[in-house]
Amino acid sequence: MQAQSKVSLDHNQMTKHTLGFCLNRYPDELLYSLFGRYQEVLRYPAEHDLPKSLFGTLVKAVVDFPSHLEDFVSTLPSGHPYNVNQLIDEGTLLPLYIPFARSEQIALTRNDMTYGNGMKIYARLGISKSQQQEKLKFCSFCVENDRREFDETYWHRSHQCVGMEVCSIHKIFLDRSHINPRTENRRSYYFVAENEIQAVPARPIDLSNSKHITLLNLAQDISWLLSQQNLAPGLDSLAQTYRRLLAEKGFSISSRGKVVSIDKLVKCFKEFYGREILQQLGCEIEEKIIERWLNQILQIGTRQTALNPLCHLLLIRFLGYSVKDFFDLPLEIKPFGDGPWPCLNHACKFFNSPVIEEYQLIRHKNGSSRRQPTGLFKCKCGFSYYRFGPDKVPEDRFRYSRVVEYGEQWEQKFTQFWSDPNITLFEIKRVFRMAGTTLEKYAFRLGLDLSRQGTKEVRSVDYSEKDLVKESIDDLRKKYREELLGVKLENSDKTRSYFREKHLKAYLFLYGYDRDWLDANFPANKNKVIPPKKLTVREWEEIDCELALLVRDAGQRLLNDTSRPKRITIEGISRKIGRRGQIRDNLSKLPLTKQSLDEFTETIAEAAIRRIHWTMKQFQEAGILPSRRLFVMKVSFHSSENSVSHLKEVQEAIDSALAQLHSILG
Repeated sequence: MQAQSKVSLDHNQMTKHTLGFCLNRYPDELLYSLFGRYQEVLRYPAEHDLPKSLFGTLVKAVVDFPSHLEDFVSTLPSGHPYNVNQLIDEGTLLPLYIPFARSEQIALTRNDMTYGNGMKIYARLGISKSQQQEKLKFCSFCVENDRREFDETYWHRSHQCVGMEVCSIHKIFLDRSHINPRTENRRSYYFVAENEIQAVPARPIDLSNSKHITLLNLAQDISWLLSQQNLAPGLDSLAQTYRRLLAEKGFSISSRGKVVSIDKLVKCFKEFYGREILQQLGCEIEEKIIERWLNQILQIGTRQTALNPLCHLLLIRFLGYSVKDFFDLPLEIKPFGDGPWPCLNHACKFFNSPVIEEYQLIRHKNGSSRRQPTGLFKCKCGFSYYRFGPDKVPEDRFRYSRVVEYGEQWEQKFTQFWSDPNITLFEIKRVFRMAGTTLEKYAFRLGLDLSRQGTKEVRSVDYSEKDLVKESIDDLRKKYREELLGVKLENSDKTRSYFREKHLKAYLFLYGYDRDWLDANFPANKNKVIPPKKLTVREWEEIDCELALLVRDAGQRLLNDTSRPKRITIEGISRKIGRRGQIRDNLSKLPLTKQSLDEFTETIAEAAIRRIHWTMKQFQEAGILPSRRLFVMKVSFHSSENSVSHLKEVQEAIDSALAQLHSILG
């Protein structure tokens, strides 16, 4: 064989831990396959002799993440072409995991593969036993080409990846050999492809079959990832991009990084791939499991955990991108589009005009990005506002989420309107787009008279403004007083409602401009039960917008609280903003408020998982590696959570937290 012609079989030249020759790696050859070819050449009588010769110690034969590679390189003769990082990048499956893990996870994994602590690699990369590839796979056409070019075939690295069902080069289905190295009793034995692969007929894919195209796309994505050596780990940027693309597809993302309509997303995801494909790829098809990893993949910061790369690849294709196009997307995220942006101050002459040249992207105190992009926009008129992104439609740039400061121009116009008795409260609400209670709050802040001289209702249709022009306020006050008093003498037994109905014009004027006199001379019936005022749909919409912003602000403060987490509930948020009764009794009329509450409120299980993450951070900062019992004691499940503590997702969260602590502190 060509490979054997390049080796020297003079075993007398070998020292205890030095090989007298160096085999060349074939294109896309797995290190496991290379070590197997050494086994064929050396032909030691005992299986454990080979690892001792290659690594200087007894090492298990591992397909995907071999360890002790520094020892292997040190046994090669001088002048060999290899270094450890090259072997890892070109002969193992680690490059497939690099873009989808944290940088410290990858650094620790490289260290383990270099110096020989392979026990922690799978837990660190989030690989469960069910996700590990079982039988070694091969492509019939690749086997023919290998034997024609190299006189022997070998195990191809790309074929052994989870999710690889099709050869990306020849577009035929991969075949599974009878070899499963993980279940064989021969733990240090390398199965050589040339000896194990039997010729089988090729099974071409059908390019008119959408399922086959899906498998081919995944195979091409995996092959591309394995060929890249410059992709840096970055779960934060990944999650941000996922959220932005999901938002563009119409899926709202909460401030906690969860999809608001997760049921809809899971349904669309399953319909996109189909049950058959997901089962063939070995993916869980239960909706709750898909929901869990979709939410997990969108987390940022300490809540992140490594996931099977196949989950990321499936999501990327669902979003409409190949993995190459996805990683070619610009790093600069523009959640609010291109500037300039409009001033939204109704009192400013530049209202709705694009005059704001730049905005500030608000970040957490530690410098990390917020789960939901938040921009601070400031106009030269002094008006500034927050806007939660990303923008979904062009009209979004003409809205704000919360006003930071109204500015001098706004205050001057507000004072002018409030002090003018000829302007109704309804007109002020329309101009400034605020509820009446909010107007009074700002009037109080500006030191204005809360009992303003102006009607609080819409002017009557038959109420002619010509009267106000011809006659002064005092003349009209005298005129309408005399009118109502004269009618009262003739109808002394009538109620106030009678005079309002029969003499509406006079009544409305005095109600707006002479309320004290009207109440004294036409007192309301004290024995009459007055039903609460029925608010109009427009007023409920104004209240809903106001409450939704208050709920978001309170919910975000609760999430950002660094003290021991408490479960976030509707009751807790309502109490915090002081609107408990209004929310409790009218939630059906407050859709925006309900949506905001749904984004922040937690189930008992979610609250427990958030407390688990907080507990993990406490141990990490203290540099303590706890036992499971100590960790659970620190989490401290309440009596109401006893049943929840045994749920699978809670137990998995504990396992994941302990695994992360072990990878960081162990």
